[in-house]
Amino acid sequence: MSAIFLPVFFNMKDMTLGLVLDQLTSVSKTALFALLVLVTVLITYIGQEVLIPDRLYYEFYSSQLSIDRIDKIIELKDKWSWISYVILPFVYLIKFSVIAIWILVCMVFQGYKTSFRKLMSVVILSEFVFIIPPMMRLIWFGLIQTDFSLSEFQLFNPLSLANFFDVGELELWWRYPLQSFNLFELIYTAVLSIGLSIVFKIKLMESMQFMFPTYFLGLLIWIVFVSFLTLNIS
Repeated sequence: MSAIFLPVFFNMKDMTLGLVLDQLTSVSKTALFALLVLVTVLITYIGQEVLIPDRLYYEFYSSQLSIDRIDKIIELKDKWSWISYVILPFVYLIKFSVIAIWILVCMVFQGYKTSFRKLMSVVILSEFVFIIPPMMRLIWFGLIQTDFSLSEFQLFNPLSLANFFDVGELELWWRYPLQSFNLFELIYTAVLSIGLSIVFKIKLMESMQFMFPTYFLGLLIWIVFVSFLTLNIS
């Protein structure tokens, strides 16, 4: 149904978004990638090092662990947190490659002429949509709900199905699917569709009719895989 109604809001001839994406898709992939990593690192640093004081760790673990164990957790976090920043570019590179390959294979099967290099540019650009949720979390806990717990910060998922449930009470294997189905996935897919339409000269309606089932099939497979692993590990 989304593939039917979304084109009304994303007509490239009339919408500024199409013009912006047209300019951005011509920007170097390396520049886009570097900017994305930089912004993500900055948001993560502010969230982990500025908004979350050590006090929240003591409150969260106090009923489960001794003070010495909590001290050790905080010490290890402070000592090794830099690793998450170092591996971030590689995590992104793997993610973008998998998504681009999935779309590439589906486009080939549908008879479209395509290019992995151009697909990577569209995928990298579209990823900026997912910068919005962590920014919303920083704004929410930094300016609005300033008194919060560690679990509230970690489980904050704006505009997702998880908001209709008490996520903390759900089985672990249910959490990821509910968090994954959110408004930003729809926006991301719409941006992907517009990017494909611009780069490969496909009509927007046709691009959306291709991209929505293609992306959400891939997302569903990934969610089932993650849920299966979570169920077996837990």
